[in-house]
Amino acid sequence: MYTWQVVGHDPAEEPLCAGIGDDLAPIMRLIEDYLARDAAFVGYIAEAAQWLSVGQLEPVHVPTGREWVGRRDRNGGCLWRAATPDAQR
Repeated sequence: MYTWQVVGHDPAEEPLCAGIGDDLAPIMRLIEDYLARDAAFVGYIAEAAQWLSVGQLEPVHVPTGREWVGRRDRNGGCLWRAATPDAQR
């Protein structure tokens, strides 16, 4: 499971959009679309595991430590980089 968000050009603003998904590739393509249109500045993806919270007995998303950052490159595409060493595997 992956949590993701797309951030605009003003870091003081709220994320443009965010969500949770099961498959990494479609999430990357969605974020790449925002970046290619220059509608966003950066996209973040974090792998997460779903756990049951002890206090409220509700599902919560706990980061696993694998994260990626996507930015627009000079050719109008998207460049992804692993934000953590674990994400390179």
